[in-house]
Amino acid sequence: MKLEELKDNIRKLEDLSKAKYEFEVCISEIKDDEELTYLHPHNYWCYVNTNKFKKLLKSELEQKEQEIANLKQLMGVD
Repeated sequence: MKLEELKDNIRKLEDLSKAKYEFEVCISEIKDDEELTYLHPHNYWCYVNTNKFKKLLKSELEQKEQEIANLKQLMGVD
């Protein structure tokens, strides 16, 4: 692996690790089974259950974890 490619992969790994941490923090701060309302930018009210939102975030977190694992494997790092 060339030095520039290694530097680029390290940067990607840092970015993915930061994103993973941010998802973990968001998930931990959202209460379970709570109904939330918010005003949509087009000026109507929306309702969402936090469980559905947490499920979406967990899916994104799993994707980041897989990307990190793939990149580490490519770099030969455990």
